[in-house]
Amino acid sequence: MTTLRYLGLLAGPDGGPLLLGSQPTVHSSLVGWLTHSLLLTRQVGAVGVDELFRAFELATLKLESGGGFDYPLLELHAEGSRVPWPLRDLI
Repeated sequence: MTTLRYLGLLAGPDGGPLLLGSQPTVHSSLVGWLTHSLLLTRQVGAVGVDELFRAFELATLKLESGGGFDYPLLELHAEGSRVPWPLRDLI
């Protein structure tokens, strides 16, 4: 929490309610990289494409939509109404 406060991403007094500080904008070309980091952090094999924009781990960032789907370590799949983004099988 201290680091997030020093970066200006969280505001509020110690022991008091936390408020969202400034939200740096992340360019859409980094969406794939952030999705990969989310997979590694959560230790899962796939997440839905929309999950990145709802992930509490990235709540302090403002993500641009529309891009980043050409990340080489992930591939898009279609499963009915859900679009998961699993790690690419490199073997």
